[in-house]
Amino acid sequence: MRNGEHPGGDTSRQDLAAPSGDVLEDVLGRFGEIEAAPAARALLAQALAATLMAFTRTRSVRDPLPDTAPGSTEEALAVLAGIDHLRSSLAAMDATWQVAAEQRIRRDDASRGAPPAEQGRGAGQEIALARRISPAASSFSQAKARRLVESMPAAVERLWSGAMTDQQASAISGALDGAGAETCRRIDDHLREHPEFLHGKGHKRLQSDIRDLVQKLEPEGSRERAERAARSRHVRMTPLADGMARVTAVLRGIDAAALMQSLHTRAESLRASGAKASLPALEADLLVEDVLSGSDGEEASGLERPRPRPRPGLDVGIVITDTVLLGRDDEAETAELEGYGILPAHIVRDTLLGRPPGHLRSSEDDHPDEAVSAFFRRLYRSPRTGDLIAMESRARAFPAGLARMIRWRDTTCRAPWCNARIRHSDHVVPHHLGGATSYANGQGLCARCNLLKEHGLWILSPLSGSRSGGDVVEGPPER
Repeated sequence: MRNGEHPGGDTSRQDLAAPSGDVLEDVLGRFGEIEAAPAARALLAQALAATLMAFTRTRSVRDPLPDTAPGSTEEALAVLAGIDHLRSSLAAMDATWQVAAEQRIRRDDASRGAPPAEQGRGAGQEIALARRISPAASSFSQAKARRLVESMPAAVERLWSGAMTDQQASAISGALDGAGAETCRRIDDHLREHPEFLHGKGHKRLQSDIRDLVQKLEPEGSRERAERAARSRHVRMTPLADGMARVTAVLRGIDAAALMQSLHTRAESLRASGAKASLPALEADLLVEDVLSGSDGEEASGLERPRPRPRPGLDVGIVITDTVLLGRDDEAETAELEGYGILPAHIVRDTLLGRPPGHLRSSEDDHPDEAVSAFFRRLYRSPRTGDLIAMESRARAFPAGLARMIRWRDTTCRAPWCNARIRHSDHVVPHHLGGATSYANGQGLCARCNLLKEHGLWILSPLSGSRSGGDVVEGPPER
């Protein structure tokens, strides 16, 4: 790549080129001037070595970056391949340092006299804050890193050298969840002895092959693993743009295959009968209809069909301004839907009128009140400030109404980077330290963050002047 040039042609973001001289030499000179302990300098050198290796020994293209012509397609592909290679090397460093950070936090806890059962308990929270991810995601990442670093050194080495992608390493470690340390070591040996095992495999196929190896190496634990996995089945919703959402379900494999086949067959039948919506849209509609109109579960034997039951009523909280609710035509306005978050306010209005977006309704359709049974609890927000009306209680526990207001306001867990569903109503300033049971001092937290909030000596304080009123600042203690 030409000196100081990137695809956009703007060198301002780099600000590296000296008036005379080479950009690379300038950067290396700056690294040489850094005053740091030997261990820190060694880590920076390791990162530089990873960068050098990624762009000079790139595995996924024929010619590495130095051997390509400036401005050529080969140069662009070599850059992308080098970045991917570097991502693998950094993932190996990341896994190693996640384990090191956890060990050091555990050591610090022991030095300040924490009981053995409490040592390292807050490590996930501190590491999550450092990495700017949710605590749940951090826990999963730590478990994978621990498995790789402690039981699969060959895999870590292949990751460092770029022979394994970051996604492949994550897939392998995830597929080994629940497997014994000896099984992990034997699979690590297999990866070292058969490097072709990884070639060209995406994460789904790789996970399947690893699980096949686990099944062969630990057949005696197969039934227990299956039962443990089945207990973790769940349904989860992820809000999307424009009033949509993605619902994912972890089901038993046979149930999932049967479910998808049934939806597909019935959607094709509707299309053949003249339905205009796409097959995926029809499958989604059928799934919703089945869930909301399902059966009472008292199915008779033989071919007798279960008795249908009425569509269940819905109790949904909506935070919206009265001007929007009463019909002011402003497409820029938004509302907050309990369990979802922000969505365009017109979607709320249209849904209340029986015409939700994406639903085709003809003049012959039933009246919307006959098709939808829902009760919306509306909580008004000031159009000027966006604030909800504050409430306060003298009790230690948050009353149901106040807890619901806080839940509506916060939408998701208030801990930094956490997107989990709110389970607990909590005092920002603890009650035993004089914190009020109030709207301003309340916050919605998931169970995990609430239980671990004070373990790591976090510093919390309400932010004043915030639209939500319940934002908090959290930080780990200085070590």
